[in-house]
Amino acid sequence: MTVKIDIFTKNLELTDHLNDYVVKKVEKLEKFLDEVDECRVDLSHSKTARNANDRHVAQLTLRGKGLSCVQRSAPIAFFSHRCLLG
Repeated sequence: MTVKIDIFTKNLELTDHLNDYVVKKVEKLEKFLDEVDECRVDLSHSKTARNANDRHVAQLTLRGKGLSCVQRSAPIAFFSHRCLLG
């Protein structure tokens, strides 16, 4: 089953590398959660955060038959990855 993946950003540019990285990671979820129909990924950068580690946040929302799950994570390791460099 193919998962519909929507990626949204706030105060952050979605480069091709970052997009490919997110899609690759989300597609791995299909191995464990085959009932997922759609996935929303929200990536944000907060310029006003006091702690540098809390500036990047990723939120993943999964929906499917009998499934609704939201996971928020900060800090995000891949933001320091070269994905952002383009």
